[in-house]
Amino acid sequence: MKLKNSPLYIAFLAVLAATLLLFVDVIAGTFVIADPQVTNIKVEMAENHTTELFVTITIVVSVIVFFLRRQLVRHHDFVRKVTEESSNQLSVNNYAEPYIQKCMIIINARFKEDLQLEEVAKVLNISSPHLQQMLFDLTNKSFVEHLNEVRVAYAKKLLIKSDKEVSEVSKAVGYDNKHYFIRLFKNEYGMSPEKFKSSYS
Repeated sequence: MKLKNSPLYIAFLAVLAATLLLFVDVIAGTFVIADPQVTNIKVEMAENHTTELFVTITIVVSVIVFFLRRQLVRHHDFVRKVTEESSNQLSVNNYAEPYIQKCMIIINARFKEDLQLEEVAKVLNISSPHLQQMLFDLTNKSFVEHLNEVRVAYAKKLLIKSDKEVSEVSKAVGYDNKHYFIRLFKNEYGMSPEKFKSSYS
């Protein structure tokens, strides 16, 4: 939030304006003394106004200091919280990255197989929910999404460079269900494998 839009800044301006108006009022009461017969009354009124002004300024300054201190404490608490969260997240990332890297190596090496999350987690010696959570935390993708991404990318190469039919490509990249493969490919590249292949024929 910008300072000029903050409620504290607006309140400060309002109080400052009120104080200045009161100060002007006191000055006017002090120096506008035209009739010698009322000089003593004017001076006494000015002194009363001056006393009121100092009391008001003292109160205003106290209130402003109070709000500024409270705002400063809140800012320090916010900065500390963000710093702690960033530090914790960095620690989590440092711990998880080696597992994620090994997981991706396994996926790229064995994507043609019927590869399952549980099997990869066992190889990495961690639980499958833990591995899944780390993947989500660091990549915003699940194990299956990573596996499908690698498979479909390889299928794209086969469609361009080989004479394999779509059903053959589907099995070559680990999908026994041709229709499931077609749906995934279309979601990734915006067209069916057949249409994609024909565009390179």
